Amino acid sequence: MPQPLAYHDFADKREAYGVENFLDVGSNLAFALAGGAGLLLVLRPSSCFANQAERWPYLVFCIGVLLTAAGSCYYHVEPSNETLFWTGCR
Repeated sequence: MPQPLAYHDFADKREAYGVENFLDVGSNLAFALAGGAGLLLVLRPSSCFANQAERWPYLVFCIGVLLTAAGSCYYHVEPSNETLFWTGCR
């Protein structure tokens, strides 16, 4: 279901370092850092898990956080109904 066009009217419309909507895009850096740090901890062999199977939920969560950062960056570079839903279904 398409969003009204006003939905895509965000506060930051400035360009910096060649990136449009810089602060909207850059705010996803926190998600990327958290997801990356989580992956490092989960994949580190010395991490304490009572059972190795416990790594999987954390791994999936950290990958999800990284994908959230990537998807949000993709959308905020050029906010529109098409970039809100990647397949561009209409």
